[in-house]
Amino acid sequence: MWLLFCSIWFSFGNLAHGDLDARIAELSISIQEYPDSIQLYLVRGELLVLHEEYPAARVDFEHCLHHQFSSARVFLGLSKALYLSGVPDSSLYYVEQALVFDPAHPSALEWKGTVLRMEENYCAAAAACSYLISLTTAPSPSLYLDASNAWLQCDLPESENKAIQSLRDGLSRLGRLHVLEMALVDTYLHYQRYTDALQVQSEIIQHWSFKAVPYLDRAEIYLQFHEVALAKSDLLHALDALEQLPAYKTNTPAMKSVKSKIISSLEEIEN
Repeated sequence: MWLLFCSIWFSFGNLAHGDLDARIAELSISIQEYPDSIQLYLVRGELLVLHEEYPAARVDFEHCLHHQFSSARVFLGLSKALYLSGVPDSSLYYVEQALVFDPAHPSALEWKGTVLRMEENYCAAAAACSYLISLTTAPSPSLYLDASNAWLQCDLPESENKAIQSLRDGLSRLGRLHVLEMALVDTYLHYQRYTDALQVQSEIIQHWSFKAVPYLDRAEIYLQFHEVALAKSDLLHALDALEQLPAYKTNTPAMKSVKSKIISSLEEIEN
């Protein structure tokens, strides 16, 4: 029986390459054969969540609990099934139960932050994301973005500094990732910290090998604050960087779009 469960669980890890309907059907047959194996209900419940069959998933997770089979995975699965069925309050209760079992459970903490953000409880979501980052040995950039965005929408005196520091911590820990740098620029602009936004954008220009896009981005910042001469200079630098590319690169749809934006901005300045 244990070998059967292991086989099902390892195949669960490769769902992208399999047929989800077939896996669920296989599990249902196994449950009929081994009705006392509560682990099979747990795995089927998780698959049913992926298959967006939330009421059926909820039945499987509740079956686990009714048979005194509780764990962080069971509570987390039930929390997801409930939230995606439109029951947010109960979802939060059960994800908290998952964290009672394992206070540092990464998936439970991430899910808790997601639910809190969806319910517009941004301060609690920010705290959950920040705590998860502190526990994670290899956090993804999205965790820093989520934390910063939640702080951005949290109405506390310290939120501005925390929103900015979340992104700076990400850059310090993960290196110069453009997605974090651009988020930092946008966050500074949100708080009207014009000088700080320009400083970060200028650093992007310095370390990017292809400078047309970051020059264009800085020009757009200058234009927000009516620095027309500086914006025009950056747009001309952007156009020059674009024209230095080989023809096969400048003719791509992405580069044509960049060139169109540059020329359009220059025409608006001239007019």
